[in-house]
Amino acid sequence: MLQRRAARSAPEESAFRPALLWALIRRPVWLGGIGALIAGFLLQALASSRGGWPWSSLSWSRSCR
Repeated sequence: MLQRRAARSAPEESAFRPALLWALIRRPVWLGGIGALIAGFLLQALASSRGGWPWSSLSWSRSCR
């Protein structure tokens, strides 16, 4: 959402050009969106490596009986 908001306000003549990426990198909103995206991936990887939430296996075992 943050990246889309920043890209909408970018100059139209720089669409599909490297200048667009350069213009977006200089915008804090766009960088915040990239940071949130990376944080989401890291949190998903952490959750996958730990096997999910402690109560998720408990509810699954109860529903299978």
